[in-house]
Amino acid sequence: MSAAAFLACALTASAASERIYVLWVGSQAFVTRDGSVWRDVTPRGAVSPRTGASIDAVVFSGLEGWLIASNCASGKGSVYRTHDRGRSWRRHVFHAHTCAAGANFVLNVLDRRTAWVVQNEPTGPFARFYSTRDGGSSWRVVSASLPDLGTVAFANPAKGWLAGRRLFRTVDGGKTWSRQALAAPRRYRGNLRALSRMSFFGRNGLVAGEYYGRRDVLAFYRTVDTGRHWRLVSTVPGAGPYVFPQFTMSAVSASTIWLLTSGAKPVANVTTDGGRHWSRHPLNQPFFAPVALSARVAAASNFHGLPYITRDGGRSWRLLRL
Repeated sequence: MSAAAFLACALTASAASERIYVLWVGSQAFVTRDGSVWRDVTPRGAVSPRTGASIDAVVFSGLEGWLIASNCASGKGSVYRTHDRGRSWRRHVFHAHTCAAGANFVLNVLDRRTAWVVQNEPTGPFARFYSTRDGGSSWRVVSASLPDLGTVAFANPAKGWLAGRRLFRTVDGGKTWSRQALAAPRRYRGNLRALSRMSFFGRNGLVAGEYYGRRDVLAFYRTVDTGRHWRLVSTVPGAGPYVFPQFTMSAVSASTIWLLTSGAKPVANVTTDGGRHWSRHPLNQPFFAPVALSARVAAASNFHGLPYITRDGGRSWRLLRL
């Protein structure tokens, strides 16, 4: 199982909704409220080793859940929707990616009716962009070729960002994109390797970028005006020798963020002040796509698809029994 097969994400619904965290470990998706009890919410039929059906993306927000699955054998895909925290699902027909090396779907959900999907095809190379306004029942192609491979994040139906090897911004729902500059760390201008998935909390937005050089560094950026301006807040050492993915970010809030690096000397970086200061804890193995629940609790998967959890801010990790 490749490192790209792991994903974890958590979104906040309205203030009246409880927060649900979802951990995707290869062929299964689990949800939890506090990290003590995890429930398998994988839709029946979404995964089948016999037919090549597998999960591409999972997002939960309160009662609402979205899951995308592809079938490499049939060339067809599915979007699954739940309105009861994964106890029951409804399937909608979707597309499938090519299943070529690195091909994937990336999902961004705004509300129960509005979402976007990026179809990344690194061997193309191209990235196709879809949107739905009816909760996933139907999808339309917004752009047949985005300006970069990567992930998207939208603050409203019109305003969004594409984060890949560069940063792009749209104000018309993804029909057109313009380049948005990020200040590089000193002596790393022009050396941006990749950007993380973005996280927004109201007007506050977060993104990290890895820069290569004599020593790779991770630069942490934030916006307080819904992406009009991005400020370089801090840097931490990068992953070093190239291992995919180099780093992953999970944000609990605009203040509490986790950055995990892979490479020869993997590290868990945790901040509770919006990225100004970081605590760094060496890991005995690389972990990918963490889902952070608080400044002390996070779960993630290792390279073999085994889930682990920490309850002391990343200092120690134990196997998570799901």
